[in-house]
Amino acid sequence: MSIHRFKYLFQQFVNKTATSEEVGEFLSMMKRDDYNKEVQDLLDEFWNEPSSITPMGEENAERIFNQIMANSPAEEPVRVFSIKANWYKAVAAILVIGLSVFFYKVNSPGSEIRTANVNSIITVKPDKPGRRFINLPDGSSVILNENSKIELGKNFNSDGNREVYLNGEAYFDIVHDANHPFIVHTGKIKTTVLGTAFNIKANPGSKLITVTVTRGKVKVGDDDHTYNVIVPDEQVVFDQVLSNHVKKPIKAESVIEWTNEDMYFDDVSIKDVANQLQERFDVKIVFSNEQIKSCKFSATFLKTQSLEQILNIIGEFNQIKYQFQGAKTVVLDGSGCQ
Repeated sequence: MSIHRFKYLFQQFVNKTATSEEVGEFLSMMKRDDYNKEVQDLLDEFWNEPSSITPMGEENAERIFNQIMANSPAEEPVRVFSIKANWYKAVAAILVIGLSVFFYKVNSPGSEIRTANVNSIITVKPDKPGRRFINLPDGSSVILNENSKIELGKNFNSDGNREVYLNGEAYFDIVHDANHPFIVHTGKIKTTVLGTAFNIKANPGSKLITVTVTRGKVKVGDDDHTYNVIVPDEQVVFDQVLSNHVKKPIKAESVIEWTNEDMYFDDVSIKDVANQLQERFDVKIVFSNEQIKSCKFSATFLKTQSLEQILNIIGEFNQIKYQFQGAKTVVLDGSGCQ
């Protein structure tokens, strides 16, 4: 592999324009001894750009760096780097702040976010792999699958309006509001809820729309009729061509397995991150300082990373400490956002 190739990959990585294959190739090359001098030169140059680096301690940066490299995709055994402190800080900042581990920020090239007064659109383009965790203005959260788009209705969350339009697949966790139903429009049908968690699949080109409930109760129908009311571990499949539907029992966990892959967070509150970690690792996360909940965080975590690894990274970049109380409870403590 040429040195020119390594420098090219480094620039692509730092500029957030690398493809997923280029990211994997770059991380693999970082583990080899062939490019020690180039790594030193490039990281020294990067380190000298003050705006590029988030301050962190030498020991913390070294640990984060080696942890990330240990979880990056590569076939060869992991080599623990022995490099000077500035390198740890620079590469840890690049890997965790810039791209975290493998993916991109929602507002990177190829993705689209608009927050105008008209409709707000959040899109995951086909050429950018990864799922997106989204906070809605009403406090509800959405995990948007690849190649999917969600559009917020005009004046969402004003005057009780909570309507969205989905093209693709998404998992919704809706904040309860008895007076203002949350409505998801997909093709010919709409799904109405007050506060619950459910999955909708309405992929482009498919005649089928599938609604599956994991918590609460969901009403499925169109503007004139209610087809079915479904509860946890039930599913409705609607055929848009034949205009008929089938309700059936199903293990909801199997339907939402896709949400348990890599987790992507973009400027998400620690409270929402904690909610996702609770679901993934079947633990309870409590806050000893309520101010921590509102702190914002951006990162991507691989599905292979343990809860402890994720908590360590969150802690380093938010001045948060954690401790386990028994096997199923995690307590987060800290001074809050700085």
